[in-house]
Amino acid sequence: MRVLAWSEECGHPDPSLITQPNILRFLANFELAQTRKHVLKALSLILQRAVMLGWRTDNPARGIRIKVPVSKAAIWEQSDVDCYVTAARETGFESIARIILLEWEIGQRLTDVRAFRAGVGYDPAAGVFSFLQSKTGASVTLEVSPALREQLAEASAAGRDGFLFFDEITGKTYSQHRLAKVFGRVRTRAVEAGAKPLILRQLRHSCVVQLARAGCTVPEIGAITGHTLGSVNSILGVYLPRDSAVARNAQIKRGLIARTEIQQAFEVAASDTETEGRTSPAAADMAVRAGP
Repeated sequence: MRVLAWSEECGHPDPSLITQPNILRFLANFELAQTRKHVLKALSLILQRAVMLGWRTDNPARGIRIKVPVSKAAIWEQSDVDCYVTAARETGFESIARIILLEWEIGQRLTDVRAFRAGVGYDPAAGVFSFLQSKTGASVTLEVSPALREQLAEASAAGRDGFLFFDEITGKTYSQHRLAKVFGRVRTRAVEAGAKPLILRQLRHSCVVQLARAGCTVPEIGAITGHTLGSVNSILGVYLPRDSAVARNAQIKRGLIARTEIQQAFEVAASDTETEGRTSPAAADMAVRAGP
């Protein structure tokens, strides 16, 4: 849109006369490197089209490189979840609070989360999600904690057409754009209360980190979040190179330091459910709390 606005303002300049210095001067109007990179990509596509049509023989946008600063990896911690859930409820968006809590437990793609429906992919009576991931087609079956099950039961009762998450203002299910906008309001409230400015989609990676802190293996993590083994390793490579909780777990496994009461309780709960072939919600909750 910015490229089109610029073109109209300049009287739609002849693409055959645009030079690389022209492009560099235009890009200088944008403060953010990420914005300059997106605009350059749009210009490159337009100019490449001009080459295909025979209007010019070269693409002056080619060869221009824009260095985008690598953003610092940021993940959610339990304190962040608590703060954002409170902010969501204070701003009247219980749906956002529930999405945050669900993502913290099972770490699914927001595209799938927005489409969750009671009776279709989610069994309210059992508190079990069973669905095919929209991107990979992977089959995922997950049981949530009793506390979250209770909240999802309330959402199921109040939902529209069985959808678990809907906009309290519009009464409709969330589009990607609307979810980002509403979460932005929640984030503003949370930051005012002293929270870090976090991104909702980072909750999925944060779930991976919490599972690793709890001592879960890469296959176990992938079975919960639906990530491939390679993706799990990539996420952990970014977020966990020097994680203190993981280091502590390693020292515990070596027998160098004592387990905490929470970790001991988790081991008991986990062993009690091994015969059932799955981890209970209570054990999973203890696992997450045991890490930090």
